[in-house]
Amino acid sequence: MKKEIRQIILIAGIVWGGIAQSQIRIANSATNMAVSGSSAFIDASSNPTYNSSTNVGKGLLYPRVDLTTFTSFGGVPIGIPTSFPTYYDGFVVYNTNVGGVAGVGTTQGTLTSGFWYYDNKSGTINGGTWKPLSPAAASTPTTNTLTSTANILTSTINGVTASAPVINTNALSLSGSSLSSTVNGVVSNVV
Repeated sequence: MKKEIRQIILIAGIVWGGIAQSQIRIANSATNMAVSGSSAFIDASSNPTYNSSTNVGKGLLYPRVDLTTFTSFGGVPIGIPTSFPTYYDGFVVYNTNVGGVAGVGTTQGTLTSGFWYYDNKSGTINGGTWKPLSPAAASTPTTNTLTSTANILTSTINGVTASAPVINTNALSLSGSSLSSTVNGVVSNVV
């Protein structure tokens, strides 16, 4: 009985695999000659001709990973010399962690959530640098120093300095029933 069920499942799988169509088109596919002249090696867009879908809002889901706990690449290029000849150069992930640095390679700035790629021209797996796809996404620590010396206010932000004089005066004068107050050059009268 078990043997018959296994055979039925196997035959059903083979038949289903033969008639099923996928929405992914691969550039070297003999059935899709339009893609072979394209720069893309894979096209995951929705197409009603292939999958009877009218939903054209589909996207590509990248691997989600916490780069602080990502400590090694799988499939180390040993054995077959051509298995990973680029040492994961251009590898793209969606990082879920905010703060810290990647567990493998170096990190440009501090990790933020978003898309990061592994830039590796070193010829070793761990010699690359994780960089955000959007350079503004990498958080860089901001330093701000504010000092006041001899009526000069100085502000330094990330090495850029600006200074301004500080007028620090306060004067009161009473004339009859009118009180005048002058603070930093601004006069107000109280009657």
